[in-house]
Amino acid sequence: MIIQTKNLWKTYGSGDTQVNALRGVDLTVNKGDFLALVGPSGCGKSTLLHMLGAMDTPSRGEIMLEGRELGKLGEGQLTDVRLERLGFIFQTFNLVPTLNALENVMLPMKFAGISRREAKQKALCLLDMVGLKERTRHLPAQMSGGQRQRVAIARALANDPALILADEPTGNLDSENSEKIMELLQNLNRKGRTIVMVTHNPELAERVNRVVYMKDGQLAELQRNTKDIQSA
Repeated sequence: MIIQTKNLWKTYGSGDTQVNALRGVDLTVNKGDFLALVGPSGCGKSTLLHMLGAMDTPSRGEIMLEGRELGKLGEGQLTDVRLERLGFIFQTFNLVPTLNALENVMLPMKFAGISRREAKQKALCLLDMVGLKERTRHLPAQMSGGQRQRVAIARALANDPALILADEPTGNLDSENSEKIMELLQNLNRKGRTIVMVTHNPELAERVNRVVYMKDGQLAELQRNTKDIQSA
């Protein structure tokens, strides 16, 4: 088990304006899972992803990451968890516009205290892995959306996270680049990476090994995908 939630609630507002974004969510993500969170807008997918990523705190319930309850950690410890144990991929890429591809991938390693020489060597390997060996010196504005997302994936892998969290990673991409990003994520999963992905795209959800359907802040259905994802 990588991460687990127990009776997870998230409430915004109070009184007549109170909204329960999550309502008693119980979810376990095991090592090697590629899990898709799907459902209509406003169902709680992104809220749950933010909770799993220690970017927000629950109103009630527990989140256990590798045996540690996140609610019992201080802000400094949570920062370390986000930096060292979690990798984030966002729909809007969230690259630093003034840093080139190499520097963007090196950034998490710099914050983790890794030497510049080691960080550079690893960043070059990661960029090569995502097919951007020739783009290391390019700024985000000099790259296509698909290239920027591949830089973001390389950055997410920088500190060897236990869990990769992807929030609509193909949402801003055309179909060709969406396919490339999905193939890359599938390949990472085949190599043992654990991934939780929010998506509105049912075709992408068909290509993972677990699908969680959310509705009104609850898990409406949990099923194993019976398709052979190795051949997807």
